[in-house]
Amino acid sequence: MDDEPQDSADERPKVFKNVNAWIGGITGVVIALAGLRLAWQQLMPTPPVQAATETQGEAPPNDASTENDAVEDATTAALPLSYKAEDATFEKTGGLWVYTSGDEVTRYQEVSRDGGNTLVFDPMRKVYARWPTTGGMVKESKDDQKSWEDSFEVWLPEEADAPAAQ
Repeated sequence: MDDEPQDSADERPKVFKNVNAWIGGITGVVIALAGLRLAWQQLMPTPPVQAATETQGEAPPNDASTENDAVEDATTAALPLSYKAEDATFEKTGGLWVYTSGDEVTRYQEVSRDGGNTLVFDPMRKVYARWPTTGGMVKESKDDQKSWEDSFEVWLPEEADAPAAQ
């Protein structure tokens, strides 16, 4: 009876029997980690400025000052860093635009700024806002800049305490 052939799976050394289990286990861990990463990206989306630089193959900006920051600061140095609104302020503090009205505080990341307009993004509410550099109506977009709605008016602090009546 010892001469009868046994099942081919039983003839494999013990090491090879466990290899399939190890491969299955590792595959399960990789899939689980990929799922967690995807869930994290859905909960904490990449800010648009960082996402744009990543898609262009550049490294995302870090918190340390760089030569690009110095050039940008030189070109935007003459642009206002604070505005007033009805019972509120809107000013650039610590690299973010901060809107403060009573107890409400909203922080925006600057997307772009030139001599004509400032464009910012609030990652918590997923809302873009833009306004003319000299002051005027702040417009908000809740649909990734496809449409814009008037939100509130801002003016420079040096100007009168209220916008001109129209």
